[in-house]
Amino acid sequence: MIYLDYAATTPLHPQALDHYQQAAQSFYGNSSSLHDIGGDAERLLQRARQYLMQQLAQKEGSIIFTGSGSEANYIALTHLIRQSNKSVVLTLRCEHDSVLLPLARWAQETRHLSLLPDGTFDWDRFVTACTDEVGVVSIQHVNSDTGFRFPVERIAVYCQSRGILFHCDGVQGFLKDDVNIDSFDAYTMSSHKVYGPKGLGALYLRRPLFSPYYEGHHEFGIRPGTVDVPGIAAFIAACEASRFENPGIQASSRRFRGMLKKTLSSSRYTMIESPTHLASIRR
Repeated sequence: MIYLDYAATTPLHPQALDHYQQAAQSFYGNSSSLHDIGGDAERLLQRARQYLMQQLAQKEGSIIFTGSGSEANYIALTHLIRQSNKSVVLTLRCEHDSVLLPLARWAQETRHLSLLPDGTFDWDRFVTACTDEVGVVSIQHVNSDTGFRFPVERIAVYCQSRGILFHCDGVQGFLKDDVNIDSFDAYTMSSHKVYGPKGLGALYLRRPLFSPYYEGHHEFGIRPGTVDVPGIAAFIAACEASRFENPGIQASSRRFRGMLKKTLSSSRYTMIESPTHLASIRR
């Protein structure tokens, strides 16, 4: 079998595996402990946070490591909904369940936007929907099913001008599609989408304030539980490898799509495409 479902998950990059083994052997301490071994783990953890902040080109805000991209979305949304004093959250019908399900529980009211027939973002409908009751907008960077990219930078700037908090599920777009998050309030990432280990995600929060679980001693008090420092080291190694390899992956994906369009009969197959399509996700 040839495995092509990389939008669902990716294999662990050899570089990430090497870093995991090294960190597991040398940085096995609890990063919250006060002894030297714990201090070594804490310094590695801080370097990982700094790396992601640099990749996102941010100086303000914090990186919180989570157990998955889904958990990162959950923490982000609970944060922003509590920070806002408005009752309505605006999102897309095609968002991932890790966005839609928390909204169903936490938001007083969620309004769902549809896309235009060609899969592009309906800007006019979005602007009309941004009434005075809207306090939070959550729009994904790249759709995991279709690969459609959305104008999240422009959306975030508009939200900022209206005093609306903006969250972006960046799990499918992180390191695959350049994005400026200067106007974002929250942006989520996932390790196993970029050749890192499963069971790890990361969240950029501009203003981290509270825990949606209970007050703990880890991740700025936001997420309880001992931090997986070796896994995070592997995640960062995978990010570095993915950052350099992604241009080639996107180029080869475009060539492969072009080959399929030439060789497959249009009467038997339909390719889902959009003017804003990410080449490496194909349907």
